[in-house]
Amino acid sequence: MTGVRGVKEGDRQIGAAIRKRRIALGMTQGDLGKKVGVTYQQIFKNETGVNRVSGSRLLAVAQALDCTVSDLLGDLDAPIEKDVRSRRFLNLSDDLSVLPDEEFEALRHYVHAMAKRHRPEAA
Repeated sequence: MTGVRGVKEGDRQIGAAIRKRRIALGMTQGDLGKKVGVTYQQIFKNETGVNRVSGSRLLAVAQALDCTVSDLLGDLDAPIEKDVRSRRFLNLSDDLSVLPDEEFEALRHYVHAMAKRHRPEAA
């Protein structure tokens, strides 16, 4: 199925899998691009499905992400997650992955304190 501006759902799903794995490893788009031999802009376009990932690039990306091509292809018949909170979490995770440890820890403590204020009291 084709989406916005001709982007196909399968391309978007593969891109989302690449992004999820990259973020889980704490890599930036620039880091992955350097390992694969392309610019961070190209990684962005692959992750968003704007540009298709060729077979050889998919193999290089899988090797750079220390996984298999099958891991990235996953179940292409399953619909991609559209949950806004999940997308926001992935974007936040991507931003957090580039922070120095000291800043990350300070922010983590701040967020933990804010979350405590919003959690229901333990019964």
